[in-house]
Amino acid sequence: MNHTDVTILGNYMTTSPLNTIVFIEDDILDYEVFYDILRNLLPSVDIQRFEELPENFYSEYDPTTTLVILDLNLRGIDGINLYNQKLKGKNYTTYVHTSSDNPSDITHCKDLGIYAYFQKKVGREEIKAQFQTMIQFYCSNLIKDYSIYTENEKYINQINDNEYEIGKLNQEVSDLKGNTLPSLSKTKRQF
Repeated sequence: MNHTDVTILGNYMTTSPLNTIVFIEDDILDYEVFYDILRNLLPSVDIQRFEELPENFYSEYDPTTTLVILDLNLRGIDGINLYNQKLKGKNYTTYVHTSSDNPSDITHCKDLGIYAYFQKKVGREEIKAQFQTMIQFYCSNLIKDYSIYTENEKYINQINDNEYEIGKLNQEVSDLKGNTLPSLSKTKRQF
């Protein structure tokens, strides 16, 4: 795989299996090819296509089990604007899948928090390989991010343990001071 296949833009934690792939794609012929390939790769996954998100999208599709694949070149609305208006902050894992190789598009997607940017391939085998890569990225985040999480959790526990030990030492120091130095309230003023 070379650097033009995919640009990883962010780091999301995937905690559930993949149940649904939603394409936001206006080219029906592209979608039919994508659908056919993915149906063979993932027969148990629901695959949907929208040109724009329907009103019931958020209630029908769980963000923890749905992968959104977004085209940037949509009729009537730019894919980046659609993401910004309707998907940003909704916790859907979103990959851009577009013919654009414009560096400013990649930068803009990264700034918005989109996870990965795939440039569309031509040819059935290349498209299939690209979708296999997408699914591997989606599924590998469960393992990769979990290991990052557990590593961070280990450090947090060490910090908490250290803070507990420091607190005990501070209490011992306070107790020692209390035993050897008289409290200021118990001393007599001398002028």
